[in-house]
Amino acid sequence: MPSNSSITPAPQAQATAPLNTVWLIADESTDRSDVLRLLVEWGYHVTLLTGVDGVMLTGKEQQVGVCTLADWQLPDYAAWLNACKETDAAVLVLSRPPYTDAVDLETVHAELKPQFSTRFYSVNMATLHPDEVAVKLALLLGQPVPQTPLTLTIETFGFRYGVPTGHHDNERRTPDWVMDVRFLPNPYYDPELRSQTGHDLAVTRFLNNQAVFAPFMEHLTGMVTTMLPAYYAQGKRQLYMAIGCTGGQHRSVAVANQLHSALAQHCQQPTTPMFPNVTLSLHHREEPHWHK
Repeated sequence: MPSNSSITPAPQAQATAPLNTVWLIADESTDRSDVLRLLVEWGYHVTLLTGVDGVMLTGKEQQVGVCTLADWQLPDYAAWLNACKETDAAVLVLSRPPYTDAVDLETVHAELKPQFSTRFYSVNMATLHPDEVAVKLALLLGQPVPQTPLTLTIETFGFRYGVPTGHHDNERRTPDWVMDVRFLPNPYYDPELRSQTGHDLAVTRFLNNQAVFAPFMEHLTGMVTTMLPAYYAQGKRQLYMAIGCTGGQHRSVAVANQLHSALAQHCQQPTTPMFPNVTLSLHHREEPHWHK
């Protein structure tokens, strides 16, 4: 069965009104550079605050001041704070554990969050896929939200070999969802099905004959189709779902295949125009272990 399919476009995500002034506080140079590049594209003017006395952000035009967590409390901090409270300024703190010093991050939160309770944004960059950075910041800062696809990766696995810690093209990403389908009767114990897989008609027929299977698939498909638009609206562009059975050969494969097929069919129907722009990817981790 195909491993990828494209699905219908989504509507423009909603964003807040644009903010004129942003104080960017970040230690990791790559994160800082990537975010500054985005802000410049959106029309912000960059002012480097570190080590400079008397720098003020006037709020007369879109601009961003930059410093690090380690030296964020500048000599003109009090004056800057008063000026920002009189404008629509926001504080944007970027962290990347474990690189970010936890004490510095806690200090910045304690000092600045009470002053900017509705305009204080702390973003853990380690939890964002590169495709999600621009979307997340656009939603926070009221900029146009990129309508990039949401990629849903479905991977099957066997609990015998351990729960996945990352899918085949990104070993660092852990699953967002882990689904255990070992409650389904196991085709492995049928000698005629043992050497077959969830791809085979005999195995799918065996599972479809179980009273629990059809309602389970209906609920699972309904849950996923309900959650995807909500994830998309929140800025998620990468989701990873792991479906496991004992050996990762029969039940998980059949469930993942049917879910993949149902999602593709559901999203291509003209009655679901509000469904997000989704790319589906399907991978069976234990295929090298299958008994054929």
